[in-house]
Amino acid sequence: MMRSKINIFLKDLQRLVKGMNFYRALLLLLAVTIPIGIGALLGHVEMGLAVGFGAFWCSPSDISGSRKHMRNGILFSALLVTIVTFISSLIPDDIRIIIPSIGIMMFLISSISVFGFRGSLISFSGLLAFVLSFAFTNDSISIVLHSLLIGSGGLWYLILASIWYRLHPTGPIEEALNTVLKVTSKYIETRSKLVYPDVERNQLQEELFQYQNELGEQHETLREILLSERRSFGKSSYKRKRVLVFVQLINILEQAMANPVDYEKMDKLFREHKEPIEAFQRLLEGMCEKLNLLASYKGRKSEKATDIQLQTLLKNVELSIEKYMLRKDSNAEGVFILQNFYKYQLKQVESIEQISWIIHGGSIRDMSSLSASTAVKFITPQEYRFQILLDNFSFQSVIFRHALRLAMVSMFSFIIGNYLEVHNPYWILLTVIVILRPNYGLTKTRAKERTIGTIFGAIVALAIVFLVHNVVVYAILAVVSMLLAFSMIQENYRAGAAFITLNIIFVYALLVPDLWSVIQYRVIDTVIGAALATLGNILLWPAWEVKNIQNVIASSIRDNCRFLYEIVQLYERKGGRPTSYNLARKEAFLSVSNLSATFQRMTQEPKSQQQHQSEIYQLVSLNHTFLSALASPSTFIQNLPTTEASESFSLAAKNITDHLQECIEWLSGNENVQQFQQKELSYFLEDVDTTQMLSLDLNAREAYTIEMTSDINEAYLIIEQLKWLYSLSDQMLRLVKKIKSSAD
Repeated sequence: MMRSKINIFLKDLQRLVKGMNFYRALLLLLAVTIPIGIGALLGHVEMGLAVGFGAFWCSPSDISGSRKHMRNGILFSALLVTIVTFISSLIPDDIRIIIPSIGIMMFLISSISVFGFRGSLISFSGLLAFVLSFAFTNDSISIVLHSLLIGSGGLWYLILASIWYRLHPTGPIEEALNTVLKVTSKYIETRSKLVYPDVERNQLQEELFQYQNELGEQHETLREILLSERRSFGKSSYKRKRVLVFVQLINILEQAMANPVDYEKMDKLFREHKEPIEAFQRLLEGMCEKLNLLASYKGRKSEKATDIQLQTLLKNVELSIEKYMLRKDSNAEGVFILQNFYKYQLKQVESIEQISWIIHGGSIRDMSSLSASTAVKFITPQEYRFQILLDNFSFQSVIFRHALRLAMVSMFSFIIGNYLEVHNPYWILLTVIVILRPNYGLTKTRAKERTIGTIFGAIVALAIVFLVHNVVVYAILAVVSMLLAFSMIQENYRAGAAFITLNIIFVYALLVPDLWSVIQYRVIDTVIGAALATLGNILLWPAWEVKNIQNVIASSIRDNCRFLYEIVQLYERKGGRPTSYNLARKEAFLSVSNLSATFQRMTQEPKSQQQHQSEIYQLVSLNHTFLSALASPSTFIQNLPTTEASESFSLAAKNITDHLQECIEWLSGNENVQQFQQKELSYFLEDVDTTQMLSLDLNAREAYTIEMTSDINEAYLIIEQLKWLYSLSDQMLRLVKKIKSSAD
């Protein structure tokens, strides 16, 4: 047991050291310590500190993404911290002026977050510079020089980061790609459990929502890294290979989401015949194992994912289906289900084998690729016009309310800190800017993790200081804890907070004799800051998700509707898959992921704010299920020859679209909703049944063989999916009307 825990710890430590977050932390450590060390050697410690702090404040913009965006982010951060430092140095030491100055500066700086995620990181750099200006005053050099040195620290960090990424240009790509491979593996593993009879499928569906949300975020990161640099796009064999891997990963997700079976029906059909289900399970486990090996492959022979023989597992599945067909008590519909399920797994295996071939050095000469002009369409653009800032200057804007809330809480925090005469009032402010987020759920989670991490770090530091009385050891531990803190802060905020506390305490252990008071005030200030941040999010213009989630649901339904339109066009017109189809698929995936994230945030809010939670949860689940149902005919149509689309198919698709459009109208608050005439399912599907399957007797033994005709398979799958999609759209419309009627 102990050995197992040690092995897990060592693996986690090895993964941490090999990750890009560790290298970024090491880079930051060098960027901070080198100028301080040089300044100390030259007798200008204050100048070295200014450069070091400037590097530290500008480092948040160094995240996964294109090098161009990283460079621009750090440059804007350097400009911002220079201006903020200069302005804060001019504020007189008068509390009557300091308090309103804090409010104004906090509001203006945090408003930069309207420019997306990277804008929020630039904003955070400015907030750090402003808050820590209260801690590090410098009277030995001029205000202008001090501000310029702070800004030069950002340029210094940019130089180091540029050198690092030039020496390791593939690092961010490999990190993002490996993450997508691992999360895709978890997604497939979770979905494979749905095949088991009598499992808790609702819980598994929630896990799938989380993994799909994570995949949506990681796909966006990988898109930006691989597709945004137009000049190099298409010229680098390495990058083209990774783009092709990414395309296959998108296909795998769509194929994994494709759900051509009714699990409850499968439970009934195969409760006494488990061999095919067990064969599918072994295949899915092999696929997950291969994806994990591909994620960890570093060129060593022992790690080759080619050792996993998926073709053998596929053959076993095929043999198990044949054995089932030869049984006297087999069921024709069961054969349809197994064969369709097999075809989807076959396509997934082909995509995984393509990835394995590329990663292990296979030629991509005969593989299709993306043109630069096409690739750019898949990147979600972020505009940086000043008009965006003006448009968000309203209480309708979540960022505007957040900026105002942060300003008010910061002013109150400074007043509390001075009133209680705490040791370092700026620690309360620092806790507030780190914890306070636009939504309540994330703020509450951060407050909890920050408090627990700080208390744990304080206890550990106190124990070490009590047992060890050596400044050299303190210095070493300060450096190590800083490195670990910055390595873990993104993946494990609680552990990162603990190491930050350790770092601060060990640094103070080198400077002040009364270390107990430092630890005491550190914990007190953190608790006060966390409490104020949480209360501020509840009391001051809260942005409850329940007020926004209906718009998010409408957006998800709209994108699903667009994806349905592209699938219908593909089925009716035949031919190759157009770019518009790929874009619609991307937006549908992202919208559903965004909906999951919004709902998760809503569940973290107070119970009093979770109105219609049951109905909204059902809508979220139905949107996910609808997208999965869309993925099934989509995958079938793309990979297999299909017959001509019947008039009944088009009519059924139109009725499903009408349902979705009516949902959107209700959710968008349209008072004059055009209510379409409701028809029974058989009205527009009866013709499909009779024209495409009239000659098929599902219970006749001669009706199914291993060479089952493609048109029968097509008819069965398309009909079943149309029925399911219609049923899902009908359920969504009923739920939307229920929510709206209760609200009125």
